[in-house]
Amino acid sequence: MVESRMSLTGRLDGGNVLLQNPTGPPWSGSIRGSDLVLDWAPSDSRIITTTFSPGDDAQYHAMAADFTREVAQIQQAADQQSHDVATAEAQKLQQEQAAAAAKAQAAAAAHQAQVAASQQAHAEQVAQMRAAHAAAVTAMDARNAAARAKAAAHHP
Repeated sequence: MVESRMSLTGRLDGGNVLLQNPTGPPWSGSIRGSDLVLDWAPSDSRIITTTFSPGDDAQYHAMAADFTREVAQIQQAADQQSHDVATAEAQKLQQEQAAAAAKAQAAAAAHQAQVAASQQAHAEQVAQMRAAHAAAVTAMDARNAAARAKAAAHHP
């Protein structure tokens, strides 16, 4: 789309048109009915073929406004899509972090349970050893008492 007006000199030969471009190679085209079909290079870009129909500035400005509005809508849709993708990625990352935290908490709880079970087993083992030791001491005291009683009975 040409954004500024420009003055061109040209030549019309029958239905053929040749426009002298002051900034580059000439533009060529033909008149077909009331339309101008032109091979040209807007802004010195690659050559394109465009059909120009008669109209007035009001039509041009209305079409330009429609085009600008359409481009803005496309950009807005692209921005919304980018925002939606970023939001989805952020939610996914948040869910992954929450899952990792839950996994770490579960591992810590399992470790604490294992430590508690080991401590309980050790406490039970110590209690059994103390009970066995107390029973052995009681048995030894009973044997000693029986031996003293026997000795006292033999040696009055």
